[in-house]
Amino acid sequence: MPAFRVFAASIQQETNSLSVAVPTLTDFDRLTGDAAMAKLSLEPLDSPEVTLIPGTYAHAVPSGRLPRAVFDTLLGELLEALPADPDGIFLYLHGALDVEHYGSGDAEITRAVRERVGRDVKISVAMDFHANVSPVLIEHADIVCAYRTAPHVDMEETQRRGCTLLLELLRRGKSPAACLMHLPMLFTGDCVITENEPAKSLMMRQDAIQKETGALQITTCFGQPWVDTRWVGPSVTAYADNLETARDAAGRVAKLWWDARAEFRFLTETCMPEHAFDIARKSEKKPVFLSDSGDNTTAGAAGDRAGMLNLALTEQQRILIAGLTDAPAVEQAYRIGAGGRAEFTLGGTLDHTHADVCQGMFEVVSLGQMLGWYGEDAGRRALLRRGTVDVIVTENRCAVISPEIIRTGGADVFAYDAVVVKLGYLYPALAEIAPRAVFVMTEGESTARVETIRYQNVPLPVYPADPETRYDGIPALLKK
Repeated sequence: MPAFRVFAASIQQETNSLSVAVPTLTDFDRLTGDAAMAKLSLEPLDSPEVTLIPGTYAHAVPSGRLPRAVFDTLLGELLEALPADPDGIFLYLHGALDVEHYGSGDAEITRAVRERVGRDVKISVAMDFHANVSPVLIEHADIVCAYRTAPHVDMEETQRRGCTLLLELLRRGKSPAACLMHLPMLFTGDCVITENEPAKSLMMRQDAIQKETGALQITTCFGQPWVDTRWVGPSVTAYADNLETARDAAGRVAKLWWDARAEFRFLTETCMPEHAFDIARKSEKKPVFLSDSGDNTTAGAAGDRAGMLNLALTEQQRILIAGLTDAPAVEQAYRIGAGGRAEFTLGGTLDHTHADVCQGMFEVVSLGQMLGWYGEDAGRRALLRRGTVDVIVTENRCAVISPEIIRTGGADVFAYDAVVVKLGYLYPALAEIAPRAVFVMTEGESTARVETIRYQNVPLPVYPADPETRYDGIPALLKK
């Protein structure tokens, strides 16, 4: 029997449509051929029954809405690499990519690929737990799976599961029925931590329902609330041999998540910005990690607000601001050189309207290159110092999610009493070393106060902004 011809590709960026940061083509780490495949976890496709056809890879740090021209280029490169006659296609997407003109970029990628190859080719998609799932995506993909963890520790496992599901469909020679349910509620991801309750038990009960019903796959995504789109928020998609089973499984799991809605809340310690450094000062456990949640670059915010820096400069503690986006300040630091001193204006270079700035005399402690989220070179950086406060200033927006990345910024977290990161929840590598973590409720494009966002396209009402919101249990899509 001839081997299955399987094409694999990935385009990923998470969108924050509230963000002023406009992504460009140069923001993407773009690869083709074997180099692209080396970035993905495709082990199930390394089999005598598969001939792998390398596609493209394009990943970027979360940002504002992607311009149509940039998206068209990325999609065009993917389609150019796509052969005319594959048996199957594996796509590794994010699920919350929002594009100028198109809306859901993930749905448009899947639609365009389906249009190119026809209905008989099997398409499997792996996505993020924070995907906003459009019915268009479910209509054109044969099966979709997503991360089951937040913070995410199963990215590679999910890709492998997507490949395994694709092979199962290829062997079967038929596609499953699907049912997509959407839930009218919006929470930040920081309220839904899968190693904690209620999400931990809900995932276990979801697995039990999948086994009981015989469903092939049940996929829950909790959505990305900073995208003003029709299909924002939690969804459940079930796949089964028949539509009745798919609808039963999706309906039961969706009701579980809806019935638990009052239990989703911040489980980590929270505070307002004006109290953050008081907490750090009084803490016996150091360093205290303080998440500047409203300017979270991993949620697409600009990362150039200097509000926490201004508060830090009133302190006598050793404080590290681990990441502030300001390309002109980095350029100035390079002109001055390490050891030099100058008057700097930090912050507000992307968000000219809302971002706080900090003005003052700083010393240039060191210069270097910053490590990126995916291990790529994220551009130049400067470590600046004023008094007891150090600031890692980056020329590009960076996701400072690990001690290794902070070290490339020229700093050691254990040399400080407090470390400010532009995150929400701490990513695993930081959570493992943080003696104490505090979620600071700062204002900004990734505000944790979702109820304050003025949505234009989200169907209202939604819970918990409106506690009286009702869930009708009607599927958003049924596909035989």
